[in-house]
Amino acid sequence: MKKIMFYAYCRGIFTSRKIANHLIKDAAFIALAGGNKPNFRTINEFRRRHIKLLPCVFVLILKMCEKAGLVGLKHACLDG
Repeated sequence: MKKIMFYAYCRGIFTSRKIANHLIKDAAFIALAGGNKPNFRTINEFRRRHIKLLPCVFVLILKMCEKAGLVGLKHACLDG
């Protein structure tokens, strides 16, 4: 479920219903979910239970990507 959440966030998809919809029709989401199709309630419950942990894991993923040379963190942009 973490893979799905982070991929969705990176693509700008934040609502549980939209994520659930992508799990039905988007090949990348389907592959990340291993063919599982959690509904929006399951996604929302996962997010609610892990709301404090998700930002920390996201930062760790970014640091790993930077170390591997996949992303550069010298420039940051905020939208909103």
